[in-house]
Amino acid sequence: MTTRRSILIVTVGTLGDLNPFLAVAREIVRRGHRATIATLARHRTAVEGAGLAFAEAQRDWPPGSPEDPLARMLTHPAEASRILMREFGFDQLPDAIARLRPLVASHDIVVQGATAMGARPAAELEGRRWLGAIIAPYSLPSRIAPPLHVWPPALRNAPPARRVAYFHELVAPLHAIRTRLGLPPIGAATAHLSPFGTLALFSRHLAADPGDWPLTARVVGACQWDEPATTADLARAEAFLAAGPPPVVVTVGAHRAGTSGRVLQQAVVAIGRMGARALVIGVTPEGLGMQGGDHLAGFPYLPFRPVFAGAAAIVCHGGVGTLTRALASGRPTLAVPFPLHDQHDNALRAHRTGAAEILPLDRFDAPAAEAVLRRLVADPGRRQAAARLAAAIAREGDGAGRAADAIIEFDREGRLA
Repeated sequence: MTTRRSILIVTVGTLGDLNPFLAVAREIVRRGHRATIATLARHRTAVEGAGLAFAEAQRDWPPGSPEDPLARMLTHPAEASRILMREFGFDQLPDAIARLRPLVASHDIVVQGATAMGARPAAELEGRRWLGAIIAPYSLPSRIAPPLHVWPPALRNAPPARRVAYFHELVAPLHAIRTRLGLPPIGAATAHLSPFGTLALFSRHLAADPGDWPLTARVVGACQWDEPATTADLARAEAFLAAGPPPVVVTVGAHRAGTSGRVLQQAVVAIGRMGARALVIGVTPEGLGMQGGDHLAGFPYLPFRPVFAGAAAIVCHGGVGTLTRALASGRPTLAVPFPLHDQHDNALRAHRTGAAEILPLDRFDAPAAEAVLRRLVADPGRRQAAARLAAAIAREGDGAGRAADAIIEFDREGRLA
């Protein structure tokens, strides 16, 4: 008889960072084991709504407030790297370690998301092996096919030595904290990768091993969970989809601050200039200062899978979860990467499949979006590439189930097979 195990999954960030782990944790529970998600307090409702146990991984802030680092990364894109790594990451590390150590001690297996910097030292201090888990190819280093990194404006034309110095300045607190705790030094650029194994929770059709990814990494496929929508909203969305030609669907995923409102507004204007219908996920038309009707509908939340399937095209940010959902729908996609580390890399990889175009955020306005969307909708080659890619992703199957099996097996073997 299989022993019932308890698994602690630690992930911090936006809902986009959380979503794949909800899918994996639900599969763990479905297999008869116990799963706890340690994350930010703002995500308690999402975790518990998915039927999972919740714990706080580190300090949180009122979402969207001036103090919230996740919001300020969007309103201050030139400082996004510093805000993520210092204010959201290393500055919170002592508190995160203190919160996580008792959780680590009380669970059989520990899984650390790439941005959850406190899980690794907590596991090391408790003498425990741990699994890494990443959601985007950006987090896997490669010299053969290095991920696309967009440097802050002040460093874009800087010599390599200046960039290296900037990175070392950012990560200096990590080394100081580890020394103070009596832990050995580690490479800051690969601190999220476990020597015992790292699960890559993305599709092989978005990124395949160029030949030099870490040997301990295993790509399991995309892991995605659709939170149920309210019955009334889902019924209204289905009625809108059925009432006319397929609309262009617009969403910025988990982002609700900074420039996201401008992107949504300009996208809706562009779609209107095309004479097409628009369906917005993330906000109502009134929230954009617009009037809904036969040609425009908007909802605070809808599950992506059924809505994307009814779209003529999709406009989304470069978050790996939303972008993969778009590619899996078989609809041509316009990616508008936000100033976060992985989004430009995700968008470039999607573009290389032939199923997506990219319009950088600093060039995004209604005329530019209209021009790109007209090409996307009219180009049979894009539609065919999107359909081929969707079929390939569908054949890939259940990434969340494979991840759950690997985590449970890790407990028995102590290392990914």
